[in-house]
Amino acid sequence: MRRILWGLPLCFVFGCTAPETSHPAVPVIEPSQPIRQPTEGPRSPPSKEGLEHLARRDPVAFLERCLDRYDREVRTYRVLLVKRERVKDRLRDEEQVRCSFRQTPFSVLMVWEKGAGKASRTLYVEGENDGKLLAMPTGLLALAGIQTRDIDSDDAKSTSRYPITGFGLKAGMERTLAAWREAKKRGDLKVLFEGEEPCEHVQNRPCWKLRRTGYPAPEDGGVTESVFWFDKETGLQLASYLTGEGGELIAHYYFRELELNADLPDETFTRAALRRK
Repeated sequence: MRRILWGLPLCFVFGCTAPETSHPAVPVIEPSQPIRQPTEGPRSPPSKEGLEHLARRDPVAFLERCLDRYDREVRTYRVLLVKRERVKDRLRDEEQVRCSFRQTPFSVLMVWEKGAGKASRTLYVEGENDGKLLAMPTGLLALAGIQTRDIDSDDAKSTSRYPITGFGLKAGMERTLAAWREAKKRGDLKVLFEGEEPCEHVQNRPCWKLRRTGYPAPEDGGVTESVFWFDKETGLQLASYLTGEGGELIAHYYFRELELNADLPDETFTRAALRRK
């Protein structure tokens, strides 16, 4: 079992300091080559030095390699997700959610420790429960027991930017990659490599920091600038900070206390798990 623990210190109803707004004088990575499509078959894993070189020179290739590595190495994980989102023009309170995740079949159990909305626990398992989300309501509604909801129900859309099927480390990296590929194809991708730093949002894990600027128009709910922290040890996108015009917060996502390839028995993703205290 492989673990990443920080001991010292999306659907889903999902205190940190904002990143500095001043930009260091580092070169802007401009698109120079045609967009590279995924290749057939596995690619040899790059070294940490190789990943850093790609992060500096070719952010699209860097993200592709990070996702390759995820596919090779990650089967399950436990994590504390700390998130805050602007949904329908309203900035929601910060949420802290204990999550258990299994890649195949795609399964996620979410238990709110702070900021719960209409549900205190949610469960989704691909191919089960008629493709629906199971939820334990908050407050007096909990007396009615577990509820079933469509993953794209009005309740889900009013409480999160993404459905539960969009949860997770891989899904976050895939969204970043898709946006960067599209910008590169248009010819306006600008990514600043801001070096290595301990990321305060994830208990000071050593991370590579990349900042995308120069959006020709707002994307994904108003984003005009985005900052990402990629863990040096695993290549995983552990933290994201998205802002809009005037620097207003659109969303942040921090994956803390990550335990990779955790032992998650099948009963982790059952109705009984929603009833546990």
